[in-house]
Amino acid sequence: MARSLLTELLREGAAHLAEIRSDAPQLEAEHLLAHLLRIPRARLALADDAELTPSLVAAYRELLARRSAREPLQYVLGHTPFADLDLQVGPGVLIPRPETEVLVGELLREWRGGERSGRRGSPFDLIDVGTGSGAILYALLSALPEWRGLGVDRSRAALEWARRNRPTALRERASLVAGDLLESIRLPRGSVWIVAANLPYIPRGELSNLEPEVRDHEPWLALDGGPDGLDLVRRVHPVAAELLAPGGLLALELATDQPERVARELHAGGFFPSLRIYSDWTSRPRGVIARRG
Repeated sequence: MARSLLTELLREGAAHLAEIRSDAPQLEAEHLLAHLLRIPRARLALADDAELTPSLVAAYRELLARRSAREPLQYVLGHTPFADLDLQVGPGVLIPRPETEVLVGELLREWRGGERSGRRGSPFDLIDVGTGSGAILYALLSALPEWRGLGVDRSRAALEWARRNRPTALRERASLVAGDLLESIRLPRGSVWIVAANLPYIPRGELSNLEPEVRDHEPWLALDGGPDGLDLVRRVHPVAAELLAPGGLLALELATDQPERVARELHAGGFFPSLRIYSDWTSRPRGVIARRG
């Protein structure tokens, strides 16, 4: 009975989601139903008929209608996993992507627990520029337990999500501020060890071609990178060069056709004699990590 109702609901959901060409209609239907049942998706098969009440079925169909209207699954669920975190997301904040987990992993690998030395006169060890949901900031601080970090974003709506997501264990080590990139940060020169940035990098002319989930729901402020996608990146790296201590790292997530261009610009600036282009899990170029000279 419960199993047949469960099967019927999942089949109904998968059929609706297949119509919008979801990459994984069955999986998304399972996520929606598990969310309402407040159980891990892997336990769906154990749900009994007492839990599949008429009100729950109605709520499931409401969520299904939202997703069928191309609202992102993460917004419908209200949260998304990132590294070892579970982040709340919704209108006004960019949904953290797996590509950004790659940035965090590559940055930590590059740092290799390097020794910090000298009096830098700064209350912060790292800065996350365009922090959005706080994904990069909190993932890095969770892996670097003695560090303090600052997340900056020009969107106050995004910062509200970052505040909601700040883990209790990081409340004394993670600060948030509204500001326009690094230009709003007043810290001594050479006083920071890491600057990480997942900035808007989509060329403006391509925004209208994005999938409806992105184009119609996620904030364009977090997507629009200007004519060639690199307007904000070009504003950040000269200021990052001033803030970073010798040996400090600048990490930039980019579109797959941009790392070579950014690497050339960083070399030309003369502040980052050592850098590398890193790839994502599909072996495509995804960003640049540069070490301050």
